[in-house]
Amino acid sequence: MRSTSRRRARWGCLEWILGRKGRRRDETEGGVALVVVDGSIGHRSGMERRGRIQGMWLRGAVWLLLMMVQGSHCRIFSVDCEGGSNHGGCGWPKEPCGTIAHAIGRAQHGDVIKISPGVCKGLGNTELGLYGKAIAIEGRGDGEAIVDCKGEGRAFVVSEFEGADTIIRGITIQGCHADYGGGMFIDNASPTVQDVFFKNNRADVAGGGLYWKVSGPHLKGLRHEGNRAIYGADAASDLHRIGVVEGYPIDDFRSGDQLWPVVRASLLDAYDSIIVTDSATVLTLRGHVRADGAVDAVVKGNDIAQVNNGVAVFKGARLIGKPGSTVRFVVADEERELESPPQTVRVRLCQSGEVQQGEECTPCEAGSFSSVVVSPCQPCPMGSVCYGGAQISALPGYYILSKNPLRVSRCPKPDRCLGGEYSSCDVGFTGPLCESCESGNYCLGACGEGICFALWALLGVAPCVALSLSFAYYRSYRHEEEAFVRSLVASSRKR
Repeated sequence: MRSTSRRRARWGCLEWILGRKGRRRDETEGGVALVVVDGSIGHRSGMERRGRIQGMWLRGAVWLLLMMVQGSHCRIFSVDCEGGSNHGGCGWPKEPCGTIAHAIGRAQHGDVIKISPGVCKGLGNTELGLYGKAIAIEGRGDGEAIVDCKGEGRAFVVSEFEGADTIIRGITIQGCHADYGGGMFIDNASPTVQDVFFKNNRADVAGGGLYWKVSGPHLKGLRHEGNRAIYGADAASDLHRIGVVEGYPIDDFRSGDQLWPVVRASLLDAYDSIIVTDSATVLTLRGHVRADGAVDAVVKGNDIAQVNNGVAVFKGARLIGKPGSTVRFVVADEERELESPPQTVRVRLCQSGEVQQGEECTPCEAGSFSSVVVSPCQPCPMGSVCYGGAQISALPGYYILSKNPLRVSRCPKPDRCLGGEYSSCDVGFTGPLCESCESGNYCLGACGEGICFALWALLGVAPCVALSLSFAYYRSYRHEEEAFVRSLVASSRKR
């Protein structure tokens, strides 16, 4: 009878592991509940069992798996927080344990703890540790088994290297409060947390429902409602990655310039929430180290920054990379040996007005000029103004004859030369030193310079003046002639 009960218990545990449904019949062995599942194996004929598991080979494989996972047999402990009591023989359905902690204390690897619907609260039902045991804690019903912390403490603390075979499933965790992980705190463990409902839990810092660090749990089908925290209201973790704010990759970057946009790096948890409570971590901005050990680029200037509310700003950081190449940089937490994904920068070749010094493209300073990449910066010549790089302008009265080689001359007639970046000439003049006339500005074989208008005006007025003078002379002459004739006539009459 004992061996039969153990075999039935093994099949019952297997049914629980595989998630099969069926009517269960409870037996006891040494005061511990053993489950036999009627619906699939317990009371069917040998022919039906063999048909259901599709042959003896499959049955043998399942038995082998069960023996590997469960050892000799698994036990199922029943817990009823509202009607059970703790004693040495509690745990079977007719005499359930009164607290979850008591059942955990009695359980061994491979055992299952089933919690009846109702509210579990107070001592023995909160701040529950699992002590590294590979056990399963399961609520009966659809989240009707409730762990209520009543505003103080957590429901579970999993912190002794538990793995995926440590399972918390099908319960509701509510009203819990802690600094990290209001409902559940997981430290350096990877339990399976499945179909758990976190409701109205609060964390002073992070993870109102759940918080984990170092290694992550296996989370499936979680639900959240009304949880609160500074960051990660429902779930949070410790530092998981370093993220760089958008703006990269960038193209056409001049080696030696400040990085723009300014590099901003955020400390992120596993759920991409910024860890806003961290204002102590120091981050380093540096070139990416390739697999062969070579460094892509060099960062100078502000390459170290302390985070403020989870964000570090590297304002003024300069990046130096080989002109004409593609380089990458990272933001790293050297202490934790964690770095951001590499950010790509495409470095252009040096251009006119810049001098390549090592791997930097250094622009000429104000007061100097260079028009060729390979030539050094030279002082700005008389009659010009140099703004730095390849920018140069002629002063009024001067003309830039050539930029390579650089030649600036004074105009023979300074009033014609207006100066500027393109050495502009006054209206009507063109060419080097503004000595040539524009088309239509010739007058008597030379540039008019304002003479032609007066000349044309004179030519237009002169005929009128001549005609008027001729008419006046004609009238005066006729008048005198008529007067002479009249005087002759008068003289002849007197005789």
